[in-house]
Amino acid sequence: MYHMLSWFDLNEGHTIEQFKQDYRTLVARLSKQDLVVSTSPLGLREPQSNLDTDTDRKQRYFAIMSFRDRDQSEAAYEEILRNIGPAIQPHNHVVSAVREPIFLFWRDLD
Repeated sequence: MYHMLSWFDLNEGHTIEQFKQDYRTLVARLSKQDLVVSTSPLGLREPQSNLDTDTDRKQRYFAIMSFRDRDQSEAAYEEILRNIGPAIQPHNHVVSAVREPIFLFWRDLD
């Protein structure tokens, strides 16, 4: 399985409640198109914990999308790049709400 971590902050004027709604809509549309397998719940970073050792990045929110294989992840990426289709409007809402996004992509070894 392949995964993408999205780590971000919200722009001023955007609430996490609205973002959660927009993100759920995006994931539902990607799922309906068979472009994502699952997502984690949205997470809130706990930087005051001793377990959080990253001092370079300050973003507070994150989510993980999971894909069946590399082909599915690439198809999802291509769908967004085309800038048409049912996932574009919710994707644009999500993107307009975030600032300083970081994306990490990896695959399971087992």
